This record gives sequence, structure tokens and C-alpha cells, in this order.
Amino acid sequence: MELLVFDSRPYQHEGREPFAYIMKALEGLKDGQPFVLINTFDPRPLESVMEVRAFNFTVETKGPEHVVVTFTQTPEALRGQTPLVDRRGRPIENAVFQLAGVLRRLRIGGTCNAWLNEEPSARALNVLKTAGAVVVNDDHWTAEGYHLSIR
Repeated sequence: MELLVFDSRPYQHEGREPFAYIMKALEGLKDGQPFVLINTFDPRPLESVMEVRAFNFTVETKGPEHVVVTFTQTPEALRGQTPLVDRRGRPIENAVFQLAGVLRRLRIGGTCNAWLNEEPSARALNVLKTAGAVVVNDDHWTAEGYHLSIR
């Protein structure tokens, strides 16, 4: 499938915020079509927005002010299921803090699932609850990780 490519560098060099233009470009994205963003830096806030919309991403730094981020829909999204945010490769405290950021980008009433390395502590769960989340422990602990449902 053909890539949808958006180069935000000209907007940034002109002093314009490219977020609205990026979101407009995404309106033309077809199911399963990869989206490639060329940017001057690693756009972490956009990555969180895209995760909530059920996209995975890879970041590749090509040089100064040349970062390529490739977004692909998660397998869950392609099957019409709830987005899954995978935080298994991160320490539990960092993973939970990052999930709190993801929560701020969920639509009202939205739900996402999260994979973690281990069961979060009561303190970690409180971080999510303070961010306004209702957290349901899936009690699904396997060798793959710990599963949470967050809304």
C-alpha cells in the first residue's frame, strides 16, 4: 500500500505550528495505510495522540532537523478493537507516567488497553486515577505482560 507522507519542516521553518495540517493530512488515510511524518524533531505529543488513535510508530533520526516517524495502525485497530498501548519495554513507573499522558488525549468516554511489564503498584494506579482514569485490572498476567483496560 502506498505511503502517505507529510513533511512538516517547511511549516516549522516558517514559524507555523504544523499539528492542524498533520491532522488534516490524516483525514485522507485509508485503513492499513502507513503514515510517514518528516519532522525537525521527535514529536512526542503527536506520538501520544496517534497511540490513542491506535497507531504504532517508529522514529528514525536521519540528521539534524531530519527525523522520520512512521505510523502504522495497530493490529487491534485493523480488527476494529480497542487501541492497545504497549509499554512492556519500559520501567513500570515510567510506563504509568506515560499512560497518564496518553489518557489526556483520549476522547471523552474513550477506552484504551495497555500492556505493562508487571502489575502496577497502588501508587502507580493512583497516578492514573489522579489523571481521571477508571482502571480495570484485567487479571490477565501471562509471559507477555500485564494487561490494563483504561477509560
